[in-house]
Amino acid sequence: MRIPRVVLLVAAAAVLSAGAVARTAFRDVDSRVQLANLIPELDENGKPLVDGAGNMIERRGALFTKGPQLPGDLKLSPQDMQQINDAVGFMDCGSEVVGNYTLTTATLYGNGGQLVAQWRAIVDLPASARGAKGDRPVGAFKKACWLRPQGKSKLIEEELRLDPRSVQFVPSPTGELDGALALIRLTKRTSAGLPLDDSGTPLAVGTPFLHVGAVQLDATRRAYIGDPYTEPAVQACARRIDRRKAGDLMTDCSMTEEAIGSVGLVRLGGRLAIKAIFTRTGAERADGKPFNPNQAPASFSQGVELTPDMVKQMNAFEAAGAK
Repeated sequence: MRIPRVVLLVAAAAVLSAGAVARTAFRDVDSRVQLANLIPELDENGKPLVDGAGNMIERRGALFTKGPQLPGDLKLSPQDMQQINDAVGFMDCGSEVVGNYTLTTATLYGNGGQLVAQWRAIVDLPASARGAKGDRPVGAFKKACWLRPQGKSKLIEEELRLDPRSVQFVPSPTGELDGALALIRLTKRTSAGLPLDDSGTPLAVGTPFLHVGAVQLDATRRAYIGDPYTEPAVQACARRIDRRKAGDLMTDCSMTEEAIGSVGLVRLGGRLAIKAIFTRTGAERADGKPFNPNQAPASFSQGVELTPDMVKQMNAFEAAGAK
C-alpha cells in the first residue's frame, strides 16, 4: 500500500496586505507545482495577525499547537485534544495506479467500534451517478481501504472490510450523493469514539464550532499533513448561510481539497460532540479566498449537519455491532 506523499515547500509565502491571501508554491515528489492559498487570522481592523517573528498566523493549525489558542468554549484542553486525536484518522482507499485513490478523514464515534466517513470516499461511482440524487447505496467499494492513525493516537492501523455486512449507507437529507455518509464497522474497538450531538438543534447562522481534519496544511506551512503518524489539524469556523435545506451546512471553514470527511464539533453539556461531517469544498481556484457568497467562485466548505434521523441510524448501527 502506497502511503500518501508529503508535499514540500519550495517558496515562501508572499507578504500580506490587509485582507490579502498568500499564495505559496509547492512541489511534490514528482516535481509538479501546486499552489496553496492560506487564510490569515485578522485583527479588529481587518489586518492579518502575525506572531513575534512576523509570521502570518494561519486559521488552520496542528491540533496540539492550535487547540489551546482557539476562542471561547472552542478552546481545547489536553483531554479534549487527546480525545480528538484518538478518534480522528486518515482513510486512504483505492489505488493511484488504477486512478481511484482517495485520501480523506474518518472519525470514530460512540463506543469506538465504527467510523463515519463520506460515502464517495469508499466507492467508485458510475459516471451516470455523479451529481445525481440517491437514497440507496450506489457504486462499487474501493479496494483496498485503510484506516491509519495519527501521531499520539490510540488508533490501530487497520485494513477496512468494505462489504454490505460491515458498511451502511446514510443518505443525505438533501438527497445528494455527494452528501451521503458511510458508517463502517471495525473488526475490533481500539479507543472510545466521539459522542453524537443528539440535541436536534440546528446551528444558527454565526454560531461558531470546531472543524477537525486529518488532511490539512500544517502550522508551519511547509507541508500538507498527508502522512500517517502526524496529528489532526483544527480551526474555528462559523455557519454563514441558512440555505433552509435540512442538514445542509455552509461555512467559512478553510479546508484543503483533500479534507473531505472532516468533522464539525460543538460543546454539548461541556463535552465535544459530532455535529456535522464535511462532504464538499469550494472550487480549487477559490481555495483560501475570503468567504463571500456573492463572489464567483465562492470560497466555502459544505457539510451535512446531523439530523435526528441520521443520529438514530448511527446509534442503531453502533448498537447492532455491540451485540
